Amino acid sequence: MPKSIKDVAKLAGVSIGCVSKYL
Repeated sequence: MPKSIKDVAKLAGVSIGCVSKYL
């Protein structure tokens, strides 16, 4: 599990970026 909120934000940002590419 991520140890910090920054890590979660990074993963969320990458996920959103990947999804937005397909939209």
